[in-house]
Amino acid sequence: MKQMTRKELYMIIVLVFISLTIVIFPVIKAQRIYEYEAIDHYFHTIATQRGMETKDASFFRRSYSMNQDEYQNAQIYGHKGAMEVEEFAIFQVDYANAESVVQACEKRISNLKQSFAGYGTTQTEILEKAVVKQYGNVILCVIGNDGEALLKEMENAL
Repeated sequence: MKQMTRKELYMIIVLVFISLTIVIFPVIKAQRIYEYEAIDHYFHTIATQRGMETKDASFFRRSYSMNQDEYQNAQIYGHKGAMEVEEFAIFQVDYANAESVVQACEKRISNLKQSFAGYGTTQTEILEKAVVKQYGNVILCVIGNDGEALLKEMENAL
């Protein structure tokens, strides 16, 4: 039996390391999967507690300017009136359309910032704290003072 050289031994160690990295890395980076219905139920409960209403299709088309083929399900909660900017938008998407939905959410926030620029200081402060986050095939656009906290609570609750 032939004895291995140092070079061969080092090569085997490197290959084992690469193999382990390929197997372990996806497990480390894996994001927990959340169901659209569970997230919608969570935010529906929060919206009800805060006196928010479910927005209709015309509000959705006006505010987010997306085609129906870009998402599978969508739900938006907001307050009555134009001066309240707090809003929860939940989208179920195909992975291929996720980026366009994220861009639509970011554009919605940007448009609201432009609308309130110069006079809506309270609204602008709230909009600066807005969060757009993707959980697998669910995308959330949370506009509110406590957006980050709501997402953390949701992650812990579900």
